[in-house]
Amino acid sequence: MSSGSKVIEFKPDSRMKSLYRTYVLLFMITFVLPWDIPLIIVSLADIGAFIAMMIINAVIVAAVGYSLWWIPKFYESVRFAIDEEGVVAEYGVFWRKISKVSFAKIHLVQITQGPLQRRFGLYNVCVHTAAMGVPKAEVTLFQVCNADQIRDMILERIGVLTKERRKSVEERILDTLVAIKQFLEEKLK
Repeated sequence: MSSGSKVIEFKPDSRMKSLYRTYVLLFMITFVLPWDIPLIIVSLADIGAFIAMMIINAVIVAAVGYSLWWIPKFYESVRFAIDEEGVVAEYGVFWRKISKVSFAKIHLVQITQGPLQRRFGLYNVCVHTAAMGVPKAEVTLFQVCNADQIRDMILERIGVLTKERRKSVEERILDTLVAIKQFLEEKLK
């Protein structure tokens, strides 16, 4: 994560590429191999069916190859920023998508993590507004490893105390109350 004067720009963690490759592998294992291998074995008896299966497999191999080519290109296209006005997410290999939400509209900053993300130590930071009828995040900073830090930066910019700052304020209040109590106990003696 790099920071300028007030703009903080960063990318997803590079483990995102491994996560997406795992998605491709799981798709192949779950949805392609269970029917593909038996059909190849059955098609060995008929040359026409075997050729058809080889054409289908060539298309599958091309799709997997395209996916494996696309993953690093997509990773390189992603850019996140927290600037003076709000939170920005930009990404897209062929078509760029730019999502931005101003600090004034931010209602909730949530961290989510799926089971495979947990395996790779990755999180999504979801930035929500108070828009009616829209349960999804306006901006998602996906596949990051320092989600707590990112959430705290956003919350700090919208004026919400982070856990550490809230604890610091509470400790100062407690110290002040203890001092007042001690002062009053001395005066009442």
